[in-house]
Amino acid sequence: MNKLTEVSPDRQARLRALRRQIVQAASLTTHWEEVAPLGIAGVDACLNGGVATGALHEVAAADHRSTPASIGFLLALITLLSGTLKSFILWPFTKAASAFGVPYAPGLKFFGLDPARIVFVRCTNARECLWVMEEGLRLGGIGIVIGTRAKKMDLTASRRLHLAAEQAHMPVLLLRSYNDGSPSAAVTRWRISPAPSAHDEFGFYKNARFHVALEYARSGKTGEWEMEWDHGAISLRLSSELGDRAAGENPAA
Repeated sequence: MNKLTEVSPDRQARLRALRRQIVQAASLTTHWEEVAPLGIAGVDACLNGGVATGALHEVAAADHRSTPASIGFLLALITLLSGTLKSFILWPFTKAASAFGVPYAPGLKFFGLDPARIVFVRCTNARECLWVMEEGLRLGGIGIVIGTRAKKMDLTASRRLHLAAEQAHMPVLLLRSYNDGSPSAAVTRWRISPAPSAHDEFGFYKNARFHVALEYARSGKTGEWEMEWDHGAISLRLSSELGDRAAGENPAA
């Protein structure tokens, strides 16, 4: 063997060890690829099986008046992602982020959430909220972290939050302002507006309905649906056979 191509036994051993590590790493999936199905075939197909459980996700209203609907959809996602977890849900917020009020017990129960499991933290500013979210991801006993995306959150902070979610094997859901166009590391972005709800025999509204647009997904697929929250079955479903109206590819990001 030419001296220039000779490899010492020690280096050969290190190379073999490195190859084993590469093979092991290649056989693993990143945690954000572990998913929680929403139970709607067309939606889950766009998400490669469901919502990633160890990743950052964002929910935005279509306009200012649609903010309550976006909060309702967020609560539905929280319920579906938390499943049977007995761990707590951490939800820091600022005064500015609570312009439409904060969730109250009967409303939370409508979405199948136990108010006793939600830890609300009132923060003085967006920076403090971000700190609470990041610290919550490092703690044991927390299952989901919820927050409001500040317009000042840059891509670096967003990436840091996503990586923390991935490392903690925990979903992070952020409410995003309807007019926030800043870049984000979120693996999904949803745009929500209210849809007309059906009435029962007494004229009262039945299940809450949402027009749901999946604007961005890491899979590259998007779609629009009309969904309703079935509080009896604790599930999301299409509000009609025409609820799955569109699906396509994301434009190049």
